Amino acid sequence: MRATGFSTGSLCAGSDMNRISTSNPFHMAFSVFSLGFLFVLTLIFILSGNFEDAPFLTLIPILMFIFGCIFFKKIIWSAADDVLDYNDHLLIKNGAVEQTIFLKDILSVEGRLGSPERIIISFRDSRGEVMKVMFHPKTRIFTFSVHPVVLDLNRRLRDAKSV
Repeated sequence: MRATGFSTGSLCAGSDMNRISTSNPFHMAFSVFSLGFLFVLTLIFILSGNFEDAPFLTLIPILMFIFGCIFFKKIIWSAADDVLDYNDHLLIKNGAVEQTIFLKDILSVEGRLGSPERIIISFRDSRGEVMKVMFHPKTRIFTFSVHPVVLDLNRRLRDAKSV
């Protein structure tokens, strides 16, 4: 994610803030543990010398590791760290970069079901380029419907564009 605008204290001062994202450390720990476990098992298999009888068997865990890295990068590792809702704009924090997105600049808000749930916001930056940011909303028990954050953002987006 590139920084298109840095927030200032005056922009957020006195505003009502609501955190709409969550950073679940279990997802990160699970991804690192599962890939590490797969790597160690493959290394043990190779060092034991058993791969000489069937060298193609080493290809399967290597492909699983590559697929796992791609999958976890797309679903977990690329998510924004924190998303704060200030009613008229969103503050996206990803590492040391803070980015402000005004509701009028948002093009669409999509919710993706799954575990973990994802919300993808498409917006225009200050140069007019279309950018996307993805984050994990707060966890809920029944995930068979559209997340309330998506419904609320889409409603406010319609209201902001109609004014």
